[in-house]
Amino acid sequence: METPLTIRFDAADHDWLLAYTHLLSGFGNAFLAFDPTPVIQHLSHQQALLAKAPKNEYAYDLETITAEIVDLKALQYQIKAKIEALSAADLTVLPPLNDAPLLERQRLATERDASNSELHELRRSERLLRAEIRSAEAKLPDGNQQRRRRDFLSQSTLDTFYIVIAALRQHPDPDHVRAAQQDWRAMITRQSWRSFNRLTRGNAGGFALLLN
Repeated sequence: METPLTIRFDAADHDWLLAYTHLLSGFGNAFLAFDPTPVIQHLSHQQALLAKAPKNEYAYDLETITAEIVDLKALQYQIKAKIEALSAADLTVLPPLNDAPLLERQRLATERDASNSELHELRRSERLLRAEIRSAEAKLPDGNQQRRRRDFLSQSTLDTFYIVIAALRQHPDPDHVRAAQQDWRAMITRQSWRSFNRLTRGNAGGFALLLN
């Protein structure tokens, strides 16, 4: 590069960087106030014991379970077809009183109520069938693994949550807590914070988060 790059800092940059350094240092001390080591060791020990635990042999007839799943899915398909057919039939709109005799309107209202009742029962049956299919699929040799893969949280994420929550139940180290408090107090003087709060019309906290 022919022209050298010049970076200039002013007093505001110095003050911002100093405050931001105190912010990060405060978070670091707050983190160090809790020791996750014993929690991690305990979790690893329990997971090792679980890995060595005897595993039950497969106790189901694979052909029977597979045939049951096929039958349940076929029945589910039939119910879904009936639901779609009933949903497509527009029985909810009745003609005006002047456009149809009273007996005709009563007949249509009866048909509508019967259709709605049947639709409600079909949807309830379809929900029960879904639960039966999931229960049957869980009995397959890899059914539990497939269920775990569908879970929203992975095992490593659950382990991390457990470690953090268990560590936070400890009594924090007072030296690190004091150091964190000192860092955060050093970020800005009380007078400067009050001035900034007046400048932002009482929204100093929100602007501080936004600017950082």
